[in-house]
Amino acid sequence: MIMERLYLSLLNTALIYGEVDEAYRSLMKLSSLRGNRLREGISKLAQIHIDALEHKITLKQAKEKILSLSGEYPEVFMLDREFTGDATRSAYGYIHRLEYSVNRYDIKYPYYNMQRCDDL
Repeated sequence: MIMERLYLSLLNTALIYGEVDEAYRSLMKLSSLRGNRLREGISKLAQIHIDALEHKITLKQAKEKILSLSGEYPEVFMLDREFTGDATRSAYGYIHRLEYSVNRYDIKYPYYNMQRCDDL
């Protein structure tokens, strides 16, 4: 469980700061997890992020999938360092970070601009 938390924290931090390659490496590690219910939920969360970063699904679809995942696997969102006691509120944190990074850095993995949008 420590490694799962580490990779989730790394994912959140990397997305905020535009380190998409680092976020993608974390997502690959998280999506390969198998073994129990918690790891299965984390793997699904990672796959949603990967699909959104590669524009296989829209951000709206990613939001819907993450919210449904919070009802199906609430224990995944309890790993969040900012867990407030409500898995849905924690899910909105993941959604916000995903939307923020995709919109700010104009991500369509593996092609993206490391500069913020509209920067010179």
